[in-house]
Amino acid sequence: PGLVVCGGRVSRGPPPVLTRQVWRLDLGKLRWERMPDLTRERAVHACCAVRKGVAVLSGVVVGQAGPEITASVEVLGGASSAAGGTIFKTLAPLSCGATYDSAVVPIDEGESEQGQVLLIGGCNEHNVASSAVHLVDLATGVCTAQASLLSPQGGLIDRWVAGRLPDGRIVCAGATRQWTAQGTAQVMEPPPHGSPSEASWQWRSLPNMSAV
Repeated sequence: PGLVVCGGRVSRGPPPVLTRQVWRLDLGKLRWERMPDLTRERAVHACCAVRKGVAVLSGVVVGQAGPEITASVEVLGGASSAAGGTIFKTLAPLSCGATYDSAVVPIDEGESEQGQVLLIGGCNEHNVASSAVHLVDLATGVCTAQASLLSPQGGLIDRWVAGRLPDGRIVCAGATRQWTAQGTAQVMEPPPHGSPSEASWQWRSLPNMSAV
């Protein structure tokens, strides 16, 4: 088993300095190993393991005029270098547009070409937190809207983290944009037994969190 760290911000600047380096921590040996670099410097992106590779979505990259929010996607394992090793390759951009600070969870399926992920929350180019959730086909970049996150009392939630439970449900936790000690957690689960066949998965609030 291992832990992969992709890109990130090296310095706040100005101007901010981003990196394209990728490192893997071998949890058995507790030793860091260098992996192939991303195709470009990137920070505050979403990434997860997909089909024994790594998928990296959205975030902030370095453009001609400086840092800019992107809808770009790249994966490790879909291309080979001249030396024969696997490298990151760029895929189609997200059809739902540029975002950053999203959470992402891989979907357990084997029919798509490159895999699918669930892209959760994040902020848009106007720095506005979003409750949108999309099922992303990595090969095409097509984003299919899913049930939106619950926004307690109409507030905006960001800094999401998410994970998939053994039974397939998705759990998310996030913080309010006011940076208080209060947070929120919710779970995405299938409709109750006996629901119409076309019923979709929905989010359900979990007990409130607090941080000290």
